Amino acid sequence: MKKVFSLIFSVILIFTVFSPALAENQSGTLYITAYDASGASVPVPSGNSGERVKVRIPLICDGGKVHSVSISPIVSTSVEEFPFEVEKLDYTLYREGEVAPREIIEFEYDFALRSTVLSGLYEVKFTVEYFDESNTKKNSIVSVYVKVEKGYVAPTPDLTETVSMPVLMLESYSLSADKIYAGESFQATVILKNTSREESIKNVRVRLVDASNTIIPGANSSSSVYIGNIGRSDSEKITFTLETSPDAPESKYVLELAMSYEGASSNQTFSPASEAITVPVLQRQRVQIDEPIIYDEAIAGTVTGVAVAIYNMGKTPLYNCMITVEGDGLSLVENYFGGNLSSGGTLRPDLEILTSTAGYIQGNIVVTYEDAYGTQTQQKVPLNMRVQEKEEPIAPITTMGIDSTEPSGDGLSAWAWILICVAVAGIVVAAVMFIRKRRHNSEEF
Repeated sequence: MKKVFSLIFSVILIFTVFSPALAENQSGTLYITAYDASGASVPVPSGNSGERVKVRIPLICDGGKVHSVSISPIVSTSVEEFPFEVEKLDYTLYREGEVAPREIIEFEYDFALRSTVLSGLYEVKFTVEYFDESNTKKNSIVSVYVKVEKGYVAPTPDLTETVSMPVLMLESYSLSADKIYAGESFQATVILKNTSREESIKNVRVRLVDASNTIIPGANSSSSVYIGNIGRSDSEKITFTLETSPDAPESKYVLELAMSYEGASSNQTFSPASEAITVPVLQRQRVQIDEPIIYDEAIAGTVTGVAVAIYNMGKTPLYNCMITVEGDGLSLVENYFGGNLSSGGTLRPDLEILTSTAGYIQGNIVVTYEDAYGTQTQQKVPLNMRVQEKEEPIAPITTMGIDSTEPSGDGLSAWAWILICVAVAGIVVAAVMFIRKRRHNSEEF
């Protein structure tokens, strides 16, 4: 169990260290971190009611140098805000000298958990004060979560009749949106039911806590609710306004619903096992697609090469990327499957588009991808092409069975042979006519 909460504590501190606000601050600033100066992970402090626990607070310097650092817990009489015994009037710890950029310093407290503290996770706040390089005094609030594993259990009163424990349980919960996106606010509504048919409950305190600090109360909202009374077998609806960190990774986050209350007639204090609700957080997908580049002249009945570039501008991968085309007479020789595209990645497919219709074609390149939960998104980019008619080959010309396009054996064309034949025929006819005339003349003499 301690290892689990150590991991939770580490995640809390990592998100704090790498928040966007840290990157923007150029002056020296101290933040809480998940590791000590040796690089070892700092565990979540935990213990049982009445025991002593050590609380380690590592701070990292960002920006310029700082000096004269002091830290002190925000002490309160409320056990929920300060689950420790108040043993001193002043808990302030000091560290003189400078703290260099990226240097980690650590403060440690030895606290005694109150004997009346109930089981659960408690947020303890500390005030940190220091001076930056310009000797400007600065301060900030850092939080440490403390786990009480075995809390106070009220003794059973010595009564003749057995006092039954009224049980307050989570009956149902709902979220204001089907999809919760990082950096956006939402509402979580829970319905609590007093399952006891014999006793009402009073002074009900309900806290909704995300140990990873990814989901926090929204502006002007609180993670704690007080209910004066819940009758026997009655239900109570509570709505929390929450918001998510903009850089939250896509995941399902478990929020602990911690409850404590008293029996209306017995005045006993009860703290049942905490309930939990699950909030799936998504990152919004951001995809940019360049204008397609057409490599070849488009001719009806042929294949044309087209290139397109797809950029994943979001913080989450794109899954099962597919590319097709649509338009009159346009089709892909083979649909393109690009697989998964990581955050910041680029997909540059070369497409082979078959065009079967001539003319000015207005179509689209259709890009389809999915999120982590399989929800499909389709994005279209215009693809305008002028497709030329395919030129048919010219048929050969034949005359009198002779192919005029093929050369003769001696290199003369077919028309030359025709002229030669006509000339020879003319000479033959003239010769016959001449011979007949001479014979006729001889017979007269």
